[in-house]
Amino acid sequence: MGESLIPLFCVAEVSAETLSSIIETAYAGSPDSPPSIIVLCEPASLTNLKTAQPSRPPVTNLSSYPFLSHSIQDLATFLDSNSGPAISSHQFLIADKQTNENHSVLFVDRGYEPGQTPETVRLDAEHANAVPVAVQVATMGTNEVRAQVDEDGVFRGGASRPAVRKGQPTPRKTLGGGDSG
Repeated sequence: MGESLIPLFCVAEVSAETLSSIIETAYAGSPDSPPSIIVLCEPASLTNLKTAQPSRPPVTNLSSYPFLSHSIQDLATFLDSNSGPAISSHQFLIADKQTNENHSVLFVDRGYEPGQTPETVRLDAEHANAVPVAVQVATMGTNEVRAQVDEDGVFRGGASRPAVRKGQPTPRKTLGGGDSG
C-alpha cells in the first residue's frame, strides 16, 4: 500500500461496538480506497506501529483508553515520536464524546509544513476512510470538505447530498452553484 495508515485515537470512552460499526461503515463507504484506519485505543495496538496493519471489525473489547482527554497537540506529539512510515503522522482521526452520539469522528489534517496549524472537520462514519485517504494523496483538501458540511457541522458527502457510488448515475452538473431540482 502506498499510503500510510490513518490512526484513530479514542479521547473518550467509545465502545468496541461503536468503533466496529464506524470501521465497517467507513470501509463499505469507500469501495475505491484501501482499508486505511488503524485503531490506536488500546495498549496492544501501540506496540508494533512500524509494521502495522489496518484495523478490521470487530474491534476487540477495550480494556483501557490511553489517550483519554488528550488534546490534538498531545496526539500529534505522540505520532511524531512513535509513528514510522506505516502510520501517518500528518492526518489522524479522533473518536470523542460526539462519536458516541452520532458515529462521527473528527479528522485532523496537520499538513506537511512545520508549525502549520492543524485543520479539522467532523466526518460521518461513511467517509472516515475515503476522505483521509483523499487528503493524504492530495486529491481533496480539508478546506473543500469543510465547505460541504451539513448544518450540524458533519461532512456526509456534501451539503446534504448523498455520496456518489461507483456504478451509479452521476448527479447533474449545474452552473452558478444552484440545484437542478
